[in-house]
Amino acid sequence: ACAVATPPPPPPAQSDAARAGERGNGRDLVVLGVETSCDDTCVAILKSRRRNRDDWDLVGENENDKVEVLANQLASQFGIHAEYGGIVPRLAVRAHQDNLPQVLEKAFEEASMTWQNIDAIAVTRGPGLSPCLWAGLSTCCDAAQQYEIPLIDINHLEAHALMPRLTQGPQTLRFPFLTLICSGGHTMLMLVRGVRQYEVLGTTLDDAVGETFDKVARALRVEGHEGHLGAGLERLAAEGCAERGPAFRVPMENYGDTCNFSFSGLKSAATRAVKALEKRAQGGTLDSASADIAAAFQATAVKHLTRGTRRALAFLGHRVSRSAPRNIVRNFDRDVERRPATLRHELPSALVLSGGVASNEFLRAEMRKLASYFEDDLRLHHPPAALCTDNGVMVAYAALEILSDKRWLDDFARRDPTELQADPQWRFLD
Repeated sequence: ACAVATPPPPPPAQSDAARAGERGNGRDLVVLGVETSCDDTCVAILKSRRRNRDDWDLVGENENDKVEVLANQLASQFGIHAEYGGIVPRLAVRAHQDNLPQVLEKAFEEASMTWQNIDAIAVTRGPGLSPCLWAGLSTCCDAAQQYEIPLIDINHLEAHALMPRLTQGPQTLRFPFLTLICSGGHTMLMLVRGVRQYEVLGTTLDDAVGETFDKVARALRVEGHEGHLGAGLERLAAEGCAERGPAFRVPMENYGDTCNFSFSGLKSAATRAVKALEKRAQGGTLDSASADIAAAFQATAVKHLTRGTRRALAFLGHRVSRSAPRNIVRNFDRDVERRPATLRHELPSALVLSGGVASNEFLRAEMRKLASYFEDDLRLHHPPAALCTDNGVMVAYAALEILSDKRWLDDFARRDPTELQADPQWRFLD
């Protein structure tokens, strides 16, 4: 189950700083996080203060408990897959195998540490592309055995959901909260009650919103911004006017008592609009109207996301302010009427955006506006743009949150790392 894919690098020469922080010193908890679920090879090292080795109080609950990012390294594969119009798994896993030793080495250099300083290794076990998951899992398994370090398997969605607790602080962002995870592979509304206590309220029935942004960006011949096509589309949309663009229909306007999403129809409509524009141009060159298409597409996709989120908040018992715009109040009242009888009221403390698409400024602005319509001082939280996309920090931090719960500590202490299997469909945890 733990076949060798990429051997862990040997420990570099140990510095004085590294010797001062050796494993078991009773002061700090140091976690190495590895993320290889798709096309980015990510490694991070986080340190959390603690009073002694057996004290696993919740990270950040005490003013003396601080989480520090000691290293954050990433190797992108954007250039490898760009010409194929999507991720090619066989090329992705090969790149992970080539990149991971180097990224690990850079992370250790940045943190001035070695394997001997690491208290726990956290690695994404799913969901994701199976060969890519195995590239990270097998390497971490070998390192866990070689250096006798506990190995903690992390759910990719769980890491995205918990990430804002690091950037906002656990005392600011308390459980439960409602998170909208929107990325290249996932679109999901999840009630986060606590660590490994989640309830999915809605998910996409077909394409993820990030994948849809990428496909429309390719049709519009948008260049990726720092390797992300969605960011390029956002930049193009800022130059256009949604009202001048095509009148795209918001998907699933009458979607009953669910909070699900669907983006395949919108993706097809947007790509047809681009082809019609190319045909009119006759030479295949897109003119300024392409910015209007991008703006209209982005506005429609974001409206779909905000409507689903509004419905989830209504279902969970949040109340909209009667001073909100009339159409907002009317639609909220309609949402309440459709609330499933089996879903209990459980007011989220906050609204959270996470995942790669959460870096989209237009989406953030519209979600912030949505939160302002609700009572109980509902606030929107999201990580900084650099930590919205896949990264090792979120994986390491999820491990710190998990290890703060003594119920999970014994499980990991007894676990044989060779028994771990990649799970490409690991959607959520109960």
